[in-house]
Amino acid sequence: MLKFKNIDEHEPKFVELISVIDRLKLGGIIGILEDNNIPHFEESSQMNDSTAQVIYANVGVGIRVYVPDEDLDRAKELLMSIGELPIE
Repeated sequence: MLKFKNIDEHEPKFVELISVIDRLKLGGIIGILEDNNIPHFEESSQMNDSTAQVIYANVGVGIRVYVPDEDLDRAKELLMSIGELPIE
């Protein structure tokens, strides 16, 4: 008999924080998240192939940044403080 692991209700659900094209901005965003101990991951909106990333490094390929839903408001405040999101 197969037993399936129950999904832990306490595991965070990741939600999109921002999508950026500029890799320098991405570095700043990742830096401020890491400095404030906010877990995150990035995902290319078009391609994950490393060769394509080298070829298209200067082309506007959007990269989405995700954070846990419980950290979303704090992450948005941090991005507003560095001018990456408009102040609400």
